[in-house]
Amino acid sequence: MSFYTDNEHEKGRIDTLYWQSHKPQRTADFFKYGEYCYRLYEFKEAVAAYTRAAVQNEIGALFQLGRCFTYGYGTHINKEIASGYFNKVLSLGSEQEPRCRYYIGMCYLYGYNVNKDEQRAWHLLDTCSEKNAAASYEQGLFFVDGKNNFAKDIAKAVFYLRRAYDMGEENAVFAMEELFKMHDMPYPDPIELTQAYSWRLGRIIRAAEKNPCSEYYLRLAQMYRTGFPNDTAANREKFLRAADEYEKLAGTSTF
Repeated sequence: MSFYTDNEHEKGRIDTLYWQSHKPQRTADFFKYGEYCYRLYEFKEAVAAYTRAAVQNEIGALFQLGRCFTYGYGTHINKEIASGYFNKVLSLGSEQEPRCRYYIGMCYLYGYNVNKDEQRAWHLLDTCSEKNAAASYEQGLFFVDGKNNFAKDIAKAVFYLRRAYDMGEENAVFAMEELFKMHDMPYPDPIELTQAYSWRLGRIIRAAEKNPCSEYYLRLAQMYRTGFPNDTAANREKFLRAADEYEKLAGTSTF
């Protein structure tokens, strides 16, 4: 396996053993348990845990609930509810607190209940990205997309995305794949890419088996429709058939 998947398997094993013997009790525990469930694509359980932590105004939980209600992770999309959570992040969070900078920076980056300000977002993310994989990932996207005064720059994009991936942000490897495609360049480590895809697919399958519903079936359909990188034509055909089947299941299932 790659460095990433080796680390994530071990981290997942340790976290699973921990939560099997420790039920969350405190606010911080509910937030951490929510993050654990979120990484496993068990979004409904994540939302339930975040909600328990948000009662005590835990900034990370408030922000994550805002995103869950914005994009429909583990719950129906409800922009009004999402807005309420983002408002709390902006009103209760302080840019003087290192832990809050990522969440406030993301609000400015994506315009969550505040006017977009990419320069301010960059500054906030830059203060925490050396230790925050998600912040480093977002910085990489600045140079993929060419945001505002940030010109497209493949070298800088790869620097931040690779750092994010090595710290555990799985979205970074798929962003790098898209980046290399945009520049008509082969991904430098195709095995790493395949392993990352397998790791994600396996967790979504597990989540769908544990909690069968339209949300997970649609996520599976999307994964199968994307397919393994550089897969054979025969396997690609099988994956497309699987995608069709999961889309049918989603159409006959509740949320």
